[in-house]
Amino acid sequence: MKKYKSEIGYSFYLMMFILVVVITLSFIFALRGTDSKSEIIVLFVAYAIAALAYCLSVIHPLINTQYVVQDKKLEIKSGFYKKTISFNQLVEIIEKKSFGREPALSSKRLYIKYRDGQGMYWIGVSPRDRGNFLEDIGHCSIR
Repeated sequence: MKKYKSEIGYSFYLMMFILVVVITLSFIFALRGTDSKSEIIVLFVAYAIAALAYCLSVIHPLINTQYVVQDKKLEIKSGFYKKTISFNQLVEIIEKKSFGREPALSSKRLYIKYRDGQGMYWIGVSPRDRGNFLEDIGHCSIR
């Protein structure tokens, strides 16, 4: 079994920073119009819940996004998302930049085309060690 952590791009950190600024500024502006202690407590609780949701949606994938190669299968884990693709389902791999929502934390991605049932699908991944990752899944070349 071999595990590959996701490469983390600047765009991911920029998105995290923007979200923190937006949540903080909106909390400050909401406080400006309140005089009541009970309103302040309600606002604090609401923004604490928003911060917790932020942590779960951004920090959880940051910690556990990985690609596991084992027993002729690729297992992709990111946050609560999990997908297993058998090597015999792989069709092709291309390298492409994208900011789409996928189990990749960098805009520099490997897009894996695979068969699943009657359909063909694409999934983007961003392993740190692309060369060894491609060797381990049996695709030494990319398009």
